[in-house]
Amino acid sequence: MRIIRPALAAAALVVAGSVVPTTAFAVAEAIDGTNGDDTLKGTSHKDTIRGKGGNDRIRGLGGADTLIGGAQGDDLLGGKGDDVLISGGSDQNFGNFLLGSGGDDTGRGGRGVDFMSAGPGQDVFEAFGGRDSVDPGKGRDRVHLGDGRDYISAILPDGVRDRINCGAGFDRVEYLVEFDAKDNLVNCEKVTLLDPS
Repeated sequence: MRIIRPALAAAALVVAGSVVPTTAFAVAEAIDGTNGDDTLKGTSHKDTIRGKGGNDRIRGLGGADTLIGGAQGDDLLGGKGDDVLISGGSDQNFGNFLLGSGGDDTGRGGRGVDFMSAGPGQDVFEAFGGRDSVDPGKGRDRVHLGDGRDYISAILPDGVRDRINCGAGFDRVEYLVEFDAKDNLVNCEKVTLLDPS
């Protein structure tokens, strides 16, 4: 595993496919994984972490981070900051799991089958192909889907306007409990209501 030298000389520990800073004061500019299966963790500051090859698990922790998946199925988990999560995969047989958190996050899917889930912030999701699934979460979100058969899952009405453009392909949107009249849906072929009872 290789680590791009950080802006400030921060010690890092590399053990069994993991990159973890060894000090709470570590400030990393960029962390690169390998072609194997890696676990990559950022710092409390602004990091750029790239998974590269393998099935990787990438955690941004604090700060406004940029997390980039690789060619195979990776898990990208943002932290408390306003994060950018990029699938990075071009292979239609592999997809990535993108999970936002407390900030205003941006998720960008790839050509594979991606799953993107947001936190309570004002999030933006963009998908560019494949059969993607998106859970917008709470907050004023924007979703723009690609040309696959996509699925917007179990939206809970939160009283704010979400903008969802389903794009090309036969797409499905599901609401939980009741529809949210404030949402703006475009090019969504099937909109249904789920009754949890």
